[in-house]
Amino acid sequence: MGRIFSEEHRRKIGEANRRRVITEETKKKIGETRKKLFATNPQVRVNLKASLKGRVSSRKGAILTEETKQKIRLNRKGKCCGEANANYGRTFSAEHRRKISESRKGKANRKGIPQPESAKEKLRIIHTGMKASDETKHKMSVTKCKQNNPNWRGGISFYPYCPKFDEPFKENVRNFFGGKCVFCGKTKEENGNAQHKVEKLSVHHVFTEKMSCCETKIKEMEEVRKRLPKEIAQPGNPSFSDLEIKYIRMVVPLCRSEHGFAEGENPDIEFEKSVYRKKFVDIINNKYGGNCYTEKEDSK
Repeated sequence: MGRIFSEEHRRKIGEANRRRVITEETKKKIGETRKKLFATNPQVRVNLKASLKGRVSSRKGAILTEETKQKIRLNRKGKCCGEANANYGRTFSAEHRRKISESRKGKANRKGIPQPESAKEKLRIIHTGMKASDETKHKMSVTKCKQNNPNWRGGISFYPYCPKFDEPFKENVRNFFGGKCVFCGKTKEENGNAQHKVEKLSVHHVFTEKMSCCETKIKEMEEVRKRLPKEIAQPGNPSFSDLEIKYIRMVVPLCRSEHGFAEGENPDIEFEKSVYRKKFVDIINNKYGGNCYTEKEDSK
């Protein structure tokens, strides 16, 4: 211990060890001895970790053959899954979790690193045909339900729509825009999927207010005004102005994918910082003269 070997001495030791042939019986004995040592003397693990800290593995950069990879895979298969995992059923305290978090801060991970095409293909093959059990689906649903979902908006999806927002009105909007998605130009025939070959375009409220056709029934007027452009909103007024109503009533037809993107935008951000609201308003004002459906008097 503490003895320093010369480069020549280390080279000779390396060559001698490379010529050694260890039998399976010897490997088994070495393994059993080390298992017993680690099990009976926890300090050995601590000393080993300290001695290896900062050292570069002698195997770093080594190119493994397919046969070696297969042997490693078979040897490790099932050893870290379920009850075989050392942390199976273990509950970490808040302090322990905090320490783990602190130790990992600043360390590189895979986030933001593009995957090579070969890796993508391997992942695709591995996941092809995989089906989650009903129990797994239920757990996934619970973890992404209501407040746990990043798109949760306080349950506004359960609020009722204005009675005037009926199917004839929606069809009026679709016809006004030529029966096409205002963004990508898809028709209802192009909007389908494997389950529904033909699917009507969704009619999206630009300012996400379900009572847009019945302004007198809107209770949280100031919350709606926060979504409007600053030059349009009139905070504090007991009723909406004609210009405010014009903006609140803005609707556009969207295909399935574009509607999903638009719904994913946070409705509470300022109009000037939004993406979809600004685009919709720009299209309606500059391309359609500020209109988005045909008035009943004009359609007769």
